[in-house]
Amino acid sequence: MRIAAVGISIVLAWLTYELIEKPLRFGKHSKGKTIILIALMTGVGCLGYDCVKSDGFLSRAGLLFKVKNEGDIGHETFLKYQHQYFYPCTPAEMQKQSPVWGDQVRCFQSKRGELKDIAIIGDSHAEHLFIGLAEQLASVNIVYYLQNSLPLVGNKEFEKIFKYVAKDKNIRTVILTAFWNGRIGSVSGNLEKELIETVNELTAAGKKVYLTDDVPNFSFPSKQCKYESNWFHTNKCVEDKEVFFQQYRQYFPILELVKEKTNVQILKTAGYFCNEKSCSMERNGRVLYRNADHLSINGSKFLGKMLVENNPELADVK
Repeated sequence: MRIAAVGISIVLAWLTYELIEKPLRFGKHSKGKTIILIALMTGVGCLGYDCVKSDGFLSRAGLLFKVKNEGDIGHETFLKYQHQYFYPCTPAEMQKQSPVWGDQVRCFQSKRGELKDIAIIGDSHAEHLFIGLAEQLASVNIVYYLQNSLPLVGNKEFEKIFKYVAKDKNIRTVILTAFWNGRIGSVSGNLEKELIETVNELTAAGKKVYLTDDVPNFSFPSKQCKYESNWFHTNKCVEDKEVFFQQYRQYFPILELVKEKTNVQILKTAGYFCNEKSCSMERNGRVLYRNADHLSINGSKFLGKMLVENNPELADVK
């Protein structure tokens, strides 16, 4: 398709030059041509504006693509789901310092009120754990606090979050999570040392601490899994396991060393998406990712179910 597109673009460029550009630049009636060009450009602008307002020409979707795997992709539906079924996090100070998506808050808890039992702390990968764990652990109040960096006590962006969580006696369990592979290069110091300090500080405050690994990061967008082209019948949801585990081996040994040296447990998430040969962002006709590395609503629910089934102690927050 790409090779054909390049060839066609060359032919069309030549035809445009011969049949349109030359007559316009060197032909007669310059005033009339100017008026026509202005009118045409105005029309193109109006057409573009109408396309943006309509979120594209949706009637064309069925001509080119068909849904192969159900579920949300992109971020809007995922964020709206949180607004519909959960509550803005407390205290209000945490809301104010949380990153936003457009005008949408990105700091939620599963129940009303100030009393919370479990805190998930991390980047946007903390956010995509929240829905599934909140719905599986319906008897407890779960909150997530995020910043766009690694959850370390030495990180200024997380300073207020860690101070608040450490002082809150009701929060008995803390889950630390992040897009480790994508952010490991941003650590100025020693990640192992800083994680140990973080875990020890939370443990000293009476918290039960968990570290997660990370879900597979795919090299293609989730829309390739959701849709199938009616022209080329391409639908890709699976990738060789080794592609992901090359990344995994960059950071997971660090998490294991932290486990050996502290009182922390590791919640393994990657294995739920992989078998011996490959990793998939689809299960039972549902796409589990909303882009290459963030879980969708379905993906969060799937992971939450698997985590609670295999780690029932998560429900014990006393």
